[in-house]
Amino acid sequence: DAYNRYSGAAGLWQLLPATARHYGIRVDRGLDQRFEPEASTKAASLYLKDLISIVGKESMLLVLAAYNAGDATIVFALKQIPDPVKDRNFWYLYKNNLIPEETRQYVLRILALILCYSSTI
Repeated sequence: DAYNRYSGAAGLWQLLPATARHYGIRVDRGLDQRFEPEASTKAASLYLKDLISIVGKESMLLVLAAYNAGDATIVFALKQIPDPVKDRNFWYLYKNNLIPEETRQYVLRILALILCYSSTI
C-alpha cells in the first residue's frame, strides 16, 4: 500500500487525510477510502479542478506544484513575484527558490514521466 508516514498522504493519489475528507473520502480507523481507486480518483480529479480555478489554467505546472505543496503555498509564492504578469509561472518560482525543494523535484519527476511515456522508442 502507498502510505507516507511522514506526511500522512496515502493511496494512489497520495491524498492527505484532510484533503481526502474535504472531497468526500472516508478516512478513519475503520475505513480509508484513499486506497480505493475509484473513490480516490474522483476526489483527486475534483481537487485538481479546484486547483486549476485557484492557480489558473494557464500553467499546469503550477497546478502540479499546488497539488504537491498545497494551494496556499503556491498562492503565497506567486504573491512574491515582482512582475506577476510576465513571470507568473512555475519556472520563475523554481529559479528563485520560492517553492519547497520537494515540490520542485515533484514537478520535475512528473515532467520526466510524461517525456518517458510519450516517447516512441
